Amino acid sequence: MTTWRLAGALALALALGGCGSPGERAAAAAARADQLFQAGDTWSAVTTIREALALRDDVASYWLLLARIEMARRNYAGAYAAYVRSLELEHGNQEALHAAAELAFAGGDTVAADKYADQLLALNAQNGRALLVKASVALKQGRLDDADGFISQVQALSPDDQGAQLLRARLLSVRNQNEEAVAILDKLAARNGDNAPTLVALLEIYRRTGDSANIEAVLARMAKLTPDNVDAQIDYARQLYRNGKNAEAFAVLDRVQQTKPADVLLQARVADLWLDAGGDAVPAEAVARIAANGTPAMKVALARYLQARGRAAEAERILRPLAADDRITQANAEAHAIYAMTREAMGQREDALRRANAVLAFDATNSHALLLRARIRMAGKDLDGALADARLLQRDNPDLASTPIVLAEIYGLRQQDGLATGTFERALQDFPGNVDVLAAYVNYLISSNRRSQAMQVAETFTGRNPDLVPGWKIRADLCAGAHDADCIRTVAAALSKLKGGDAVMRGLPADPARESAGGEPARRRAA
Repeated sequence: MTTWRLAGALALALALGGCGSPGERAAAAAARADQLFQAGDTWSAVTTIREALALRDDVASYWLLLARIEMARRNYAGAYAAYVRSLELEHGNQEALHAAAELAFAGGDTVAADKYADQLLALNAQNGRALLVKASVALKQGRLDDADGFISQVQALSPDDQGAQLLRARLLSVRNQNEEAVAILDKLAARNGDNAPTLVALLEIYRRTGDSANIEAVLARMAKLTPDNVDAQIDYARQLYRNGKNAEAFAVLDRVQQTKPADVLLQARVADLWLDAGGDAVPAEAVARIAANGTPAMKVALARYLQARGRAAEAERILRPLAADDRITQANAEAHAIYAMTREAMGQREDALRRANAVLAFDATNSHALLLRARIRMAGKDLDGALADARLLQRDNPDLASTPIVLAEIYGLRQQDGLATGTFERALQDFPGNVDVLAAYVNYLISSNRRSQAMQVAETFTGRNPDLVPGWKIRADLCAGAHDADCIRTVAAALSKLKGGDAVMRGLPADPARESAGGEPARRRAA
């Protein structure tokens, strides 16, 4: 139903004083929803169109309007459901078919995407958007020749079609024709300027080939394209850290911190990245500045970083004023939890446990307090209590890499080797680039007299993370401990290509046969 007809229905309903039939009231609500949508008030619009659908759910145009509103709200699952319902009522609607095909593919439902694309092609065999969906499905399913054929059909209809060129580049990359793929994408960017689809396609290629310099360059372009996108800035900073450019990485994160200085979750994400970076992720002047003038959220993030870097006394001084009030509140719970960690690191284990228990009495799921108490219980041989805490961590914090580490270590102390090894293996799958997981697993294998297995684990890790210097450092220590000259040469060759690799290479023995047989266990960067 067109906008003017909806408006007419609204006028009729108003003339009737709101006493019309359900169909008339539904039309009036749909008209209001359309007006709200046109005015940009999508929250009110979605509420109002649902009022119309509650009265009449068999009008395809109402479902189409709901779908458009949900698209504007970026509720793509809701939009897809609305488009599908509209197709049940009006089978050949091309707007709904196009959207359903593309949203189904984006959601991973290749069967539905293919079905809707076929329906479009039955209406018009030269429908470029439908052909691109068919090409995308074929490429995802590994049917490369079919994908090639569909892309060629689109390019025959429209040689400059950006979607076809993006898919052509992806197809070439899958066929290991990466230079040709990059050439297509560079030409697209030169002609149209940087945009998300082109940059994402370039990033996929460079990540597949392990080209860390170009990964950084593309992420820099993404960060510039969307300066207000926190995820883009954090991804760029992460790669800068990986490439050994700590000062540049910190500068990016410093700007991110200043955008929302009181946002606890954002500051925690920044701290996570500092911890993942290893080394001196925060320069000395920034430590002093944040400690003196940062918001409480920024100070907690900094203290967490310092504590994990073995600088517990500095962290304790920063947090002491924030933890001065013994009453635990939503605002200070995290400060108290990290403060308790600093107390344990400074040898005040009983005070640390008391503080951790106080935090957990307020919030039984606080991850840092649970982790601390689990480790204190481990040290005190209370393995049952430690296991209970670790399982709570596992239940409530599945995205925290420390969770499987402490759980596996507890299993090891309980002499449940199968559970310990299995937990570490799953952790490497779930956190494929996390050096702390690698270090903990290597330490466990060495303590179990399984050095050769530890070397295999480290070799697999560096193969998956070829630009991660701390991973190569762990492998280098293992090679030296095993007097394996070939292994050392392999590690040295890899490190010679990485920023920051020289420092690790200087620690490698020139003649491993002269080194002692013991070797050193892997060093963990942060708890």
